[in-house]
Amino acid sequence: MIGETRILGHGREASEALARSIEAAKTHSPLAPVTVVVTSNFAALAARHLLGSGRVGAGVGIVNVSFVTPVELATLLATGQLADSHPLTNPVLGAAVRRVLAAETGPLRRVAAHVATETALAALYAELSRISDEARARLTAAGGRAGEAVRIHAAVQAELDGFHAETDVADAAAGRADLETALASFGHVIWYLPEPLPPALRRLVTRVIEVAPSTVLVALTGVPEADFAVLETCRAAGVAVPEDAGTGIEVVVAPHVISVTDADEEVRAVVRRIATLAEAGTRLDRMGIFFPRPDPYVRIVRRQLVAAGFPSHGPSPERLADSAAGRTLLAALALPHQRWRRDRVMALVSGAPVRNGDAKTRPATWEDLSRRAGVVRGLDDWRRKLDAHVQRIDAELTVSASAQEDPDVNRERWQTRLEREKADAEALGRVVEDLAAAVARVEMARGWYEK
Repeated sequence: MIGETRILGHGREASEALARSIEAAKTHSPLAPVTVVVTSNFAALAARHLLGSGRVGAGVGIVNVSFVTPVELATLLATGQLADSHPLTNPVLGAAVRRVLAAETGPLRRVAAHVATETALAALYAELSRISDEARARLTAAGGRAGEAVRIHAAVQAELDGFHAETDVADAAAGRADLETALASFGHVIWYLPEPLPPALRRLVTRVIEVAPSTVLVALTGVPEADFAVLETCRAAGVAVPEDAGTGIEVVVAPHVISVTDADEEVRAVVRRIATLAEAGTRLDRMGIFFPRPDPYVRIVRRQLVAAGFPSHGPSPERLADSAAGRTLLAALALPHQRWRRDRVMALVSGAPVRNGDAKTRPATWEDLSRRAGVVRGLDDWRRKLDAHVQRIDAELTVSASAQEDPDVNRERWQTRLEREKADAEALGRVVEDLAAAVARVEMARGWYEK
């Protein structure tokens, strides 16, 4: 049940209200559980950092305070409710879309084999799955492209029998008969800065704040057009908000607009503005940089802030593929398509921290050894030629052990070198087999998802 609803402005006012609500929920015990429902993981991270820093509130902290998005809330509450179906993943959805396109006789039949068609229909399915049945019925009645989109959505849905998506998870969580018991461990629930939600997630949040002791903190801009969707979402969820909500909130507007030539100059102008504000006494944690899309702004902003000597916190410009682990994984998955060419395998083991059990790897030695063994491409080629190389070394060791001692040859050193080369050949063979097994497991998982 909703104990308190507060209408406030964005920024520090909202953060301080969240701190006070958490403090009130922990009146009887500092370890009392509190769950804050936020719009995104980034909002959760920002709130957690601010509350943990002690810069807002009375230093109540974030002990036993959980931050969850509506999707995460649905996942937690739906545990065990959908045991008879599998989660819908992107590979499964892609396979379903391809099956529908393979049987397509409508307007999309000419482009059914194009990868962009599959991508667009997968995105269309996700979008139409979030709207209500009534809305899809209106689109069908409208006919034309809208009706065609709903028809394809229904066809894809028919292929996904036995799989559950985000909407199914939210409905399963909201429909729990023991929801009150399931929410007991969540403690006091705070719906922090509500935003428009898909119907299924909105129904879930509505049920949660009806059952659990709750507080709703609604942040508005003071501009009716901008606040309309937020207020409608709150009213649909049963939150009592007055008709004149937001009238007392100060409207924040940009004092001026700067026109420049390109993204680099945009960021330079922003950095100059930050320097001006910092010199005037504005704290850096009270400033934020927002840009329309990650590329190219993430890299440019980070680079120019570092050059100017300003500390910053935000999205990293580095992708997983830019890391050693990401590059190694992608290179390993590409080996079957490259027919396990010797130069590609050697590039992988030379450019990544590949392990040989507990022993050190010897990429330079392996490069020379694989060349002398005559490896070209293909797993069979690797196995056959490395095995033949090991057999040649064994033969040399046998001859060396049985031959009379040559005063010009240090037989002990010769045998040591041969034994080390044999160990290197066997280690290289094990690494190649391990890579092949790992790639095979990934391919098997991919094939299972696409069935």
